[in-house]
Amino acid sequence: MPAAVGLAWMTFGMVSVGLYLFSAGFINYYHDKHHSRVAVTLVSVLSVGLSLCLLALLPVDVFLVSLTVDHQTGLKQEWADEDTVYWITMATFIVYYGCHALIGLLLFFVLPFAYFYYKKYDEDQDRRQRALTGIRYTVGFGILASVLFMIGLFGRPTQLPVQLELEWFLNLINESHGEKAISFVMACPQLLGMFIFVAYTAPGLSILPFKFLKDRGRVDTEYEDITARLASNIEQQRKIEHHPTSSRSTHSEQERTLHNLIDEAKIFERQLKDLEDDRNKWRYKLWLMFRPFELAFGIFLLVVSFLIVLCIILSCFDKMVFSICGSECGYIASSPDFFQPINFILVNIQRAFPLDYMLLVGLIVYLLVVTMVGIDSLGLKFLWVTLYRVERKATGAQALVISSTLLTLGLLAANYSIVSFIAPAYAHFGSQVYCNSEEGDVRDCSLDVDLIVPCDIYGPTDICTPTVISTSIDRISFNSPRVSAVYYYSHWVFVVTYVAGFVMSLVRKPPKDIGEEEGLLDRTGKKAYQTISDQITK
Repeated sequence: MPAAVGLAWMTFGMVSVGLYLFSAGFINYYHDKHHSRVAVTLVSVLSVGLSLCLLALLPVDVFLVSLTVDHQTGLKQEWADEDTVYWITMATFIVYYGCHALIGLLLFFVLPFAYFYYKKYDEDQDRRQRALTGIRYTVGFGILASVLFMIGLFGRPTQLPVQLELEWFLNLINESHGEKAISFVMACPQLLGMFIFVAYTAPGLSILPFKFLKDRGRVDTEYEDITARLASNIEQQRKIEHHPTSSRSTHSEQERTLHNLIDEAKIFERQLKDLEDDRNKWRYKLWLMFRPFELAFGIFLLVVSFLIVLCIILSCFDKMVFSICGSECGYIASSPDFFQPINFILVNIQRAFPLDYMLLVGLIVYLLVVTMVGIDSLGLKFLWVTLYRVERKATGAQALVISSTLLTLGLLAANYSIVSFIAPAYAHFGSQVYCNSEEGDVRDCSLDVDLIVPCDIYGPTDICTPTVISTSIDRISFNSPRVSAVYYYSHWVFVVTYVAGFVMSLVRKPPKDIGEEEGLLDRTGKKAYQTISDQITK
C-alpha cells in the first residue's frame, strides 16, 4: 500500500479541522452575543462541521479508488490486490457511515433536545424541568428514528430487473438487512434536506452574487435614501404652506405639523453633512478602491452558480434520456452523455490531488454559505408566517438550532446532488480507466492506447472500483425508487426556484441599512406625514 493513502487521510484530517474552525466562525457570526448559550453554539458547530466533513470525504474516496488503477495500462496496480482494495474502501466505509451515524444522533436526539430545552427560556425556571421537557420531546424523535429503521429492515427487498444483470447492479443489492435499514434511515434526512436545498440553496445561489454586484456601500445607500426623504419632507412643507386653512383648530394642527417637518428636515440635513464627511474618510476611499474587485468577485460567484445549475439541468436531461431503466432503478445513468463543466474539471485535475480537493471544498463551502444567505434573506417561515429571524450577532438560541438543523439537512442533500447531478462521473469513478481490449482472460492495450477508456458501470469490477459514497447513494436510489424519483423531480424544482430567485434578485433594489437614528425618524415622522396626507385629502 503506497504512502499516498496515508497522505490522503492526513489531508482529510487537516481539512476537517479547518472546516470545524470555519463552522465555529460561521456560527459565531450569527449567534446573539448578548444572550448566547454555550451548549447551543457547541451543538450547532458540531452539526454543521460534521456535515461539511462528510462532504469533504468525497475527494479522499475518489483519490483512493483512482490510486488503485495504472492509467498507462488501464489495469490495476500491482499492489492493488483484492484484499488491499477491500481494506482501503473499508476505511472509507467506516468513516462515511460513522459520520452519518453521528449526524443522525445530532438530528434525532441532540438538536431536538437543545431546541426544546431553550424553548420559552426562563432564568427562574428549574433546569430539571427544562431537561425533562427536552427529553419528553426528544423521545418522540427517537421513536421516529426507530420506526424508520424497522421499515428499512423489514421492507420488501428489491427485485432486480432481468435486463439489469450487471455485476455493478448486483453489488448494489448485495447488502445485509442491517445495511439496508441504515441506508433507508440515511435517505429520510436527505429527503427532508432536498426541500431545504430547493427552498433556500436555490435562491441563495442568485441572492449572494447580486449582494456583491449591487452593493453600493453604506454611505452611498444612506445618502441616497436620506436625500429622497429630505426632498419628500420639503414637498410636504410646500403643500402645507400653499394650502392654508381658515379653521383655527386645523390651522393650529398645521402649524405643529410644519414645525415637526422643519425639525425633521434639520435632522436630515445634519445626517447628510455627516455622510459627506464620511465620504472624505479613508475607509470610504478604500472601499472605492476595492469596489472593482468586489464586482469581479460577484461576477465570479454568478458564474459558479450558473455552472452548478447548468450541471443540474444537463444531468436531469441525461437521466431522462439515457437512464438505464428510468424510475425503476432511481434514474441511474451509466455515465454522463452531456458535457458537464464541473464534472470535466474535477475529473481532469483529480490526478493532481489535492487540487480537486481544494476545488470541491470550495464548492461545498459555497453551497453552505448560499444556503445560509437564503435562510437569512427569506427567514425561517412556516408557509407565509415568519417564525424566527436570522440576523448577524442577533440570532436567538432556538433560531440558531433550527438554522443549524436546516443547514445540516441541506448539506446532506448537497452531498446527494454532487454525487448524482453536479459531478456524477467524478464522484463515481474519479479518473479510473480500464483496458477495453480482452483476448481470452488477458487485457492488453499496449498496442492501442485508445482502447483505454474511462470507467463506468459497464466496466469490469475487478478494475473499476466505485467510490464508497456513490455506492451508498446509488444503493438508496436503487432500493427506494420512489424516494429517488422525489430526488430527481426536486432538482427540476430547484432549477425553477433558481430562475425565479435570479429574476427577483435582478430587478429588486438592494436592501437598505439605515440605522437606529433613521428608525427614530420613522417613528416620529410617520404621524406627521399621515396628518398632512389627511389634510390634503380633505
